[in-house]
Amino acid sequence: MTSETSPTEVVYEVVDVADVPLDVWLVAQRTLRWCEGDLGLSDLRIEWLRTVPAIRAASTVSMANLLTTLARMAGESFPEPQAFRSRPIAGQVGWFFNDGCLRVRCDQSLEEVVRTVAHEAKHVADSRIYRPPRLPAEWQVAEDRARAYEERVWAQLADTLQVKTR
Repeated sequence: MTSETSPTEVVYEVVDVADVPLDVWLVAQRTLRWCEGDLGLSDLRIEWLRTVPAIRAASTVSMANLLTTLARMAGESFPEPQAFRSRPIAGQVGWFFNDGCLRVRCDQSLEEVVRTVAHEAKHVADSRIYRPPRLPAEWQVAEDRARAYEERVWAQLADTLQVKTR
């Protein structure tokens, strides 16, 4: 793939928690703890992402790839990239489904943060019960289950968190 980003791709970078708006962090943490209790999980964590402006996209990905390559050459075991290209996303499960890492964009509304945390937490829970989806039909079922769970969590927490709707 070239260093250019296609119109259907966006570049995301990992963000230090200190750069996450406090209201976003608080809502995400409360949602995360609620989902852990509801899903019987205890090891979820959030890695924060943000969209990289198009003007910086190519250089950000190139630098991330260089640092990853250097780390591997130094004998470190496959560090996750600090920037990557993707279709537009609100969040994703970390590179390894079972590690409990939810990657969540910090540059979205509070409602979207609640929904994203719930959605990705459901993917982790389901992958531990079954396995990560592999076939297109399995992905669709996983997405449908995660969307239904995010709706349930939003209905449960919206008033408690005092988050305004989209």
